[in-house]
Amino acid sequence: MIFYAIIFLNIFIYFLGFLIGKRVLVSNFALYHGSDFYTFFTYSFLHSDFNHIFMNMVMLFMLSHILRFCNKTHLVLVYVLGAIFSSLAYYYLMINMGYYNFVLLGASGAISALMGYAAIVLRQNGFFVAIAITSLISALMFSNVAWQAHIFGAVFGAIFAYGVYFLRR
Repeated sequence: MIFYAIIFLNIFIYFLGFLIGKRVLVSNFALYHGSDFYTFFTYSFLHSDFNHIFMNMVMLFMLSHILRFCNKTHLVLVYVLGAIFSSLAYYYLMINMGYYNFVLLGASGAISALMGYAAIVLRQNGFFVAIAITSLISALMFSNVAWQAHIFGAVFGAIFAYGVYFLRR
């Protein structure tokens, strides 16, 4: 149920961009060099175009069904903290590589965190393969895809799942 609310919020914000202007949303809520601290989370509700939001929300919808029997608190934590961790790691990587002209948008880091979580909890390594393939294809086909955030998100989700389910035993 919580993921339906997240999907709705993403779609609402996407259409809000048409009313108030995408530039207003991006300048205030996207992650870029010099942006405010809260943008390490708010970026995850912004999407560049219809294909971007459509693919992310379809994936989130499918994951909500795959993970429906998992602990809901864990899922929300993985989503929120995955969005934050993937953006922090991406930001750190870009700055340390000398790239200051970047903008990070989209829920892919948080969704990849859920995929990494699912790979460990459900013992489905195919999720890691899917992340690797989509990240590679994205990197080769689209220069504006932050494939690194996908990888960082997946690693975070896997570590979270491992810590919650296997280290507490």
